[in-house]
Amino acid sequence: MKKELLIPLLVLSLGGCIGVSDMKENPRKTLVQINGNQITPVQFKKVNWWTQTGDPYLTELIKEILKNNVDVKVAQMNIQKAEYTLAGARNSNLSSIDISGTGARTKLTKVHADTDLDIRDIEMSDTATLGMVGLKAEYTLDFWGKYKALTKRAEYAKLGTELQKNWIENNISFATAELYGKYVLALSQERVAREKVDLAKRVLSFQNILYKNGLGDKNNYLSAETDKNNAEKTLLQVKNSKETIKNSILALNGSLKSESVRAILANIENKGMEFSLNFKIPNYVDSDLVVNRPDIRYYLSLIDGQREYLKSVKADFYPRFSIIGQVQYQALDIDGLGKGNATMLGIGPSLYLPLFNRAQLQKNYKIAGTDLNIFIEQYNASLIKAYLDVNNSLNSLKTAKRNYDMEIKSLQNSKEKLENNRVLYNIGSKSEYEYLSEKNQYLSQELNMIKTEYELYMDYISMMKSVGGYYKEEVK
Repeated sequence: MKKELLIPLLVLSLGGCIGVSDMKENPRKTLVQINGNQITPVQFKKVNWWTQTGDPYLTELIKEILKNNVDVKVAQMNIQKAEYTLAGARNSNLSSIDISGTGARTKLTKVHADTDLDIRDIEMSDTATLGMVGLKAEYTLDFWGKYKALTKRAEYAKLGTELQKNWIENNISFATAELYGKYVLALSQERVAREKVDLAKRVLSFQNILYKNGLGDKNNYLSAETDKNNAEKTLLQVKNSKETIKNSILALNGSLKSESVRAILANIENKGMEFSLNFKIPNYVDSDLVVNRPDIRYYLSLIDGQREYLKSVKADFYPRFSIIGQVQYQALDIDGLGKGNATMLGIGPSLYLPLFNRAQLQKNYKIAGTDLNIFIEQYNASLIKAYLDVNNSLNSLKTAKRNYDMEIKSLQNSKEKLENNRVLYNIGSKSEYEYLSEKNQYLSQELNMIKTEYELYMDYISMMKSVGGYYKEEVK
């Protein structure tokens, strides 16, 4: 290309790039650091949160489900896919070595060719067969950082898929813990419900004897029969709930026939498990825990990746310089391509000038910038929601703990009252019916205690979920 033509083209192309303005990036929200003294220090540490509960059955169940859950497996495959994408991005400015070939039957008119090739004279021929086969490769010089930015974007994308996997694992572990809590609740309720059924049967038998001997009232007998039926109905409902929860746990594991999960659940039932409530409640949670949640960090990876993509799109406004190498074999007869009647070998620079597609480039640049601001606003919304989740779950956990402490006191009072009535019954100062009524009230109080324990356990799980599972108490 002549200098007279090349220089104006370069000036026109570079001049067009000067008009590219940077996109205005929306501000990213931050959380105010909370500083203060607390009885229980809370450290940011990446740990498997379920190991902090001290419940071996919960730990075993979560480990088994994380190993087999379909969503976790898909997340791992997405990481592998992101690794392939990253490997490709690192060499994206180097084209593949392409092979191409052509063959054409060409009509010749008034052509005369002198050649030493061993082919027939084509002077009087109407047609000739022309063939070509070649190899070509191109390397683009990354003057404007386009391919470096694309590689960085692929790195952030890989980080994003890893964070997504952590996020999914967290959600699966919390879902497992919630189902585990419901299962333990159902087991405890079933135990008490059986006692209430036995008690109702004894009351019914007692009322039946009184009624048949003319010492009781029929209405009392009918009421006792209704109480027995209601107790049996409650027991059936609890049993059904237990089976439903068991099926949900198996489904989360990815197989309704998992013998390992069934064995864990059977051990829980045989041991008569109770809720593990051996944990400490912090006075506050530092905001560092919030910003390090997997979902929050995932949005940060999206933002960083989109910034790199914006750089790569901006580089499209500038000239692209490449080095092209190629080798071709040509022949006047396709059969001669294997021998290569003529060989062409070349290497040299290539220049691409974005002159007439500026409008499309601007549109792509604006779309990329808008996507960046969308990711930022999604991050802002998620950050505020996470902060609210932490504060709300911490408040709920504190309230549940106070309710639990009061319920313990109420249960102790009911137990002491029942023991006093048992003594009075044994010495004949209280009838069996009165004692059974008192015991039924105690069992109702025990059900309230079990429900309160369940609520405290679930609020603890909610607290763990709100901080992304990265939470560890250390008493110093």
